[in-house]
Amino acid sequence: MCNLLSRRREAVHLADGNIANAVPETVEILKKEIDRLFDLQREALQRATFLGMTAEEAKQIEERRKVITALVDRLVKAKSKD
Repeated sequence: MCNLLSRRREAVHLADGNIANAVPETVEILKKEIDRLFDLQREALQRATFLGMTAEEAKQIEERRKVITALVDRLVKAKSKD
């Protein structure tokens, strides 16, 4: 569990940094974190569709969207330098 949390923190941190020189394991961590966040987004939006959402939930969805976007941008940049 501790290792998983460490990897998630690393992936989120990389959303703000440059992964152009990232090792393949780091790229894999980014992919897994993006997948995890997409799953959370899908579940949250599905709940919102059927049950509605609070302002706090809407804020969480927006923040998660920003992190996903940043991670995908960094992943694309890293892959384009290959």
